Amino acid sequence: MKVFKGYAKGEGKQPAQKMNDSDLVSFEVASKCDSYGGKLIKGFIDISFDTDELSQKFWDMAEENKWKCKILENPSNGHIHSFWKLPDDWC
Repeated sequence: MKVFKGYAKGEGKQPAQKMNDSDLVSFEVASKCDSYGGKLIKGFIDISFDTDELSQKFWDMAEENKWKCKILENPSNGHIHSFWKLPDDWC
């Protein structure tokens, strides 16, 4: 499931550059930076968890309930981002 249009260099949790589509770079380029972020494709949302405890609880619930989302874990701290496709009737 592709969820990102592209990536941009970051500064902590903030983008270091504009996230215009024309300024986005590939994952291969962005991942060489100390910090980077991704711009989601329209129709997707990111719900993140910034503690180990919340990340693990969410992961357990997602597996137990067979939720259809993509989960990515930050290898440096174990925190996760979950990506969801919004339903067509979302308001």
